[in-house]
Amino acid sequence: MENNGFFDNLASCWQAKTAISAGVTLATFLFGGFDAGMAALGVLLFLDLVTRWAALAGQAARKDGAGRGILAGLRLAWQGGTIGSCRMREKFLSKAFAYIVLLIAANLLAKIAPPITVLGIDLARGPNQFVAIYLALTEAASIVENLADLGVDTIRPLSTYLYGRRDAMTGQKETGQLAASRKTAGQKEGV
Repeated sequence: MENNGFFDNLASCWQAKTAISAGVTLATFLFGGFDAGMAALGVLLFLDLVTRWAALAGQAARKDGAGRGILAGLRLAWQGGTIGSCRMREKFLSKAFAYIVLLIAANLLAKIAPPITVLGIDLARGPNQFVAIYLALTEAASIVENLADLGVDTIRPLSTYLYGRRDAMTGQKETGQLAASRKTAGQKEGV
């Protein structure tokens, strides 16, 4: 049998198979499996990044005043330092890290809680679902804000609705510094 490359070698290497299966097992234990909800949250996180960059590109294009589109604005924002890999590492990766830690903590909390089933609903999964829904509402509202910053002003009330639904989950209203920081967050640069 002829050796056709890297994947053939990988498939026959028991050490690599053991390491990969250990990594998948650990990830499954920590996250509780990768289901459609987890994939949707990942897509929302990515869409938030893309729409934020589009909003920053639109702002750069408007500031330039040459009537250029988003792609030209993206180049201008990149050259001007508004969008860049350093900024992505600072904002996006720290947010992704925080989300991963929260999801792991919620999953481990659900593992500790005894199984409680009421009307066919497993209440022990509550922490997982609460954190995932909270994060999804936060990301969806942020996407709407980014699109509004891009110039689609008619959808801005939707972000207020989504933040309201999220805050209703915790029984809190945004007040004081948090509300003020949210208002200025749309004006600041970043992810």
